[in-house]
Amino acid sequence: MKEIVNSNFSTMTIKCIIDDNSMRKYLQKSLAENEDASVYYVAFGDSGKMVSTASSLTSNVSVLETDYWQKAIEAQSVVFTEPSVDEITNEVILDMACPVTINNRQAVFVAELDAQKFNELVQSIMTDEH
Repeated sequence: MKEIVNSNFSTMTIKCIIDDNSMRKYLQKSLAENEDASVYYVAFGDSGKMVSTASSLTSNVSVLETDYWQKAIEAQSVVFTEPSVDEITNEVILDMACPVTINNRQAVFVAELDAQKFNELVQSIMTDEH
């Protein structure tokens, strides 16, 4: 999972992404290369809004009030949220979030992960270690 962050952020901090549409296209391209995540989004602190790979992903809640934002900004590193039920798919998911700076804007990159796949990955790692 950490590779998700490393590969995306090393590129994201170099690229000059000037608008939401360019950001969405970049996120969609990156998501296509990762079978572990179902949605990527970037939440911006200055506007309280997010740019997502899912056109249906909207929220009336400011990103500043979300669990992933608060945890990632406080930790200043990769964090995971508690599992929750996705409102659209009804699947159990968890978010992996990491604070980033994009064009001098404070943001949090989020990968929405299928909790079952994540659990299987953890189990395989634990089995390999024994």
